[in-house]
Amino acid sequence: MTLEELQAFAKTLDPSAKVLIKDGSPFMKFLNFFVQIFNKSFMTRYTTTICNRVYVPQNRIGDDLRRLMVHEVGGHVRQCRACGLGTHPWVGFPVYAVLYLLTFFPLGLAVFRYLFERGADAKAWRWSLDQGQPVEEVRARCESFAETVASWDYLKPWPKAWVLKGFKKKFEEVVAHG
Repeated sequence: MTLEELQAFAKTLDPSAKVLIKDGSPFMKFLNFFVQIFNKSFMTRYTTTICNRVYVPQNRIGDDLRRLMVHEVGGHVRQCRACGLGTHPWVGFPVYAVLYLLTFFPLGLAVFRYLFERGADAKAWRWSLDQGQPVEEVRARCESFAETVASWDYLKPWPKAWVLKGFKKKFEEVVAHG
C-alpha cells in the first residue's frame, strides 16, 4: 500500500489519524536514541503510534498494512481518545502516556501497557477474522504478538506466561463473540 492508501484507510478508523514515515521524522530519530538501549530495530521493525500519529518504517510501505492500521488506529488512537473521555486523542494522550509508560516501574504496574496492546490487537484479530482469515492463522498472530509484548522490545511488562495466557483468553473471547 502507498502512504496515501494507508492514510485513507486510517481515516476510516479514526478521522483524526495521520500516517507518517518514521525514518524521516526528527522526533522518531530523537526517540530512537533512547529506545536503542532495549530495542535495536525500533526504527525499521516497529510502527509507533503517538496519540493520533502513526509512524510507519519506510521499509514497510508497499506491504498491506491494513491489519496493522486496525491495531494502531482502531486500537491505540481510539484508546487515546477514550482516555480523553471521547474527545480528541490529544486530550487523552497525557493520561494514556502516563499509563502506558508505567512499564518502567516494577512488575504489575505495567499492566496498562499489556492491556493497551492486548486490546489493540484484539481489534486487529476481529478485523482479520471478518476479512475471512482462518482462525488458526489469526491465533498464530495472537501468540506471536504475545511473545513480542512479553519481550524486552516492550520492556517485559508482565511475565511471559501471564502475557501468553491473557492473550489466548482474549483471543477465545473474540472468536466466541464473532
